[in-house]
Amino acid sequence: MDLKTRIDHFKDIMASDKYELTPFLVDSEKPRPFALILPGGGYTIVMSSVEGIPYAKKINELGYNAFVLRYGIKKRARYPIPLEDVAKALKYIQANYQKFNVLKDEYAIWGSSAGGHLAAMFATKKLGYEFYQLPKPSCLILCYPVVSAMVATHIPSIDMIIGLKWTNEKKQMISVECNMDKDYPPTFIWNSLVDNVVPPINSIILAKKCQELNIIHEYHQFPHGQHGKGLQENSEWFDFAIKFWQRNMKKASND
Repeated sequence: MDLKTRIDHFKDIMASDKYELTPFLVDSEKPRPFALILPGGGYTIVMSSVEGIPYAKKINELGYNAFVLRYGIKKRARYPIPLEDVAKALKYIQANYQKFNVLKDEYAIWGSSAGGHLAAMFATKKLGYEFYQLPKPSCLILCYPVVSAMVATHIPSIDMIIGLKWTNEKKQMISVECNMDKDYPPTFIWNSLVDNVVPPINSIILAKKCQELNIIHEYHQFPHGQHGKGLQENSEWFDFAIKFWQRNMKKASND
């Protein structure tokens, strides 16, 4: 880890729970698609230094815009505040689409771990984009996501978003597979066999639900790449993810 990354990592650890949106824009003559990136951190931290900034820079290299969101964590982690922050970010980008030179309705949401859970929730009509009167994402890119509170899960993340008393109603409310329908966006999922933080069953449940609902999806399970390392130990997934996004863009904007 270089010095700048170490500094960014320290900033993540010390950051408050306030909302913050950071743009990473490309120089282009015409408006370009964008990615809204939701780093992980168990709803107690937003690891932009690992699962935000590095993704945004690689996305920029390919000619697309990116925005890294610091969403509700710690005291602001309780449902529905993180979802409200995602909606706030997207509405701000839409309102300023000319300033940012983006195609306001052509976007993907990238989420890692707890950020993957937030992204996957926002992709449901009931909890997310339709509820907040926003266009559906072109697709989701989910890195080792938390998905369900109904099976083996990442307990700290669930504790943060619904509290310590897990009623069945609350568990269903924030379990992605319980809120999906046939209009769920195309979804790319990956995790690794060595993930000892978020059980792979989460990704498997999501992939099976996509299959059940005939949702376009890809699920990649790699033999390497520790949880929470982003591109540091496994970058193979990134090329697969970009190609998936390009194939599922709503407009012919991937030239």
